Amino acid sequence: MDKLQPPFAPCKKALIQKLWGDFGRLERWYLDSECRQSVIAKWIELPDTLAHPRGWNTARSTERKLASYVIEANWYLQFSKQKDPRCLMPIGLDVDPDPANYVIVMSDLNDWGLTQIVKESSLVHWKLCLKWLANFHAKHLGCEETNLWEQGTYWHFDTRPDEWEAMPDSDLKQQASAIDEALKRAPFLTLVHGDAKLANFCFSEDNTQVAAVDFQYVGHGCAMKDVMLFISSCVPVEQAKDFEELLLDYYFSQFEEAVLFYHPEQDAKPITESWRPFYYLAWADFLRFLEGWSPEHWKINKYSKACATKGLSYLAK
Repeated sequence: MDKLQPPFAPCKKALIQKLWGDFGRLERWYLDSECRQSVIAKWIELPDTLAHPRGWNTARSTERKLASYVIEANWYLQFSKQKDPRCLMPIGLDVDPDPANYVIVMSDLNDWGLTQIVKESSLVHWKLCLKWLANFHAKHLGCEETNLWEQGTYWHFDTRPDEWEAMPDSDLKQQASAIDEALKRAPFLTLVHGDAKLANFCFSEDNTQVAAVDFQYVGHGCAMKDVMLFISSCVPVEQAKDFEELLLDYYFSQFEEAVLFYHPEQDAKPITESWRPFYYLAWADFLRFLEGWSPEHWKINKYSKACATKGLSYLAK
């Protein structure tokens, strides 16, 4: 913490939560400062004993996790320096890159009234988050930044060979590389959040605004990966099929509006028309990860399997 700027020396700290796998903690720092009352600090510390919640205590897993925090620091230092009302997120303030005690300091979303973490969500929340994703994807269309993940998302194939090996033999396992290549070659690549689950969004009390947090796996990729993961995280399985068309249509309508705002010279129609089939390929890719990582996971269900089957049929065309 010695390398942090003086304005961010806390007079009081409060634990928000521990990080995944006990790799550190998220804290709220209360400041003795006229410019802001509090900031959020993400401390990254390698635990004495590795304890992955699902048993993946490997060198590759640890290396991937540590790299993700470097990527997140890059994000906050380079991409979140100004407030964008169309896709709100914490503003990056400072980083102490000490390998033994890595700290990322960012603005406190409480300052903007974004205080709510939602567990029981509804269509209002789903649309807010999809609108956020649409603006994020539109804003970063064609981004060539090199200090982020070459392939965004935490489950992408190149970083999950152990999980692939653990999969039972199936068409999905045999086609895993082809699915990955198709997603890499998707037209109109953009940046993806990489872990766009409901828990990584903070809402205002009146449910009119939302911001995203946790940018460890932000990088290049097909936008449908984020859309798929978000829907998987909050839409009840028994309702997913019924809501699929409505939610995708809403996302694409918001995306077209966002492209008009961020890139007025760009025609959004060819993008939305080409992306829709990749929703199912994204499901196939994610199911490939789940079947190796946690074969009893609740997201392996009738809906996800049907989507993955559609994705595989798209590959065959």
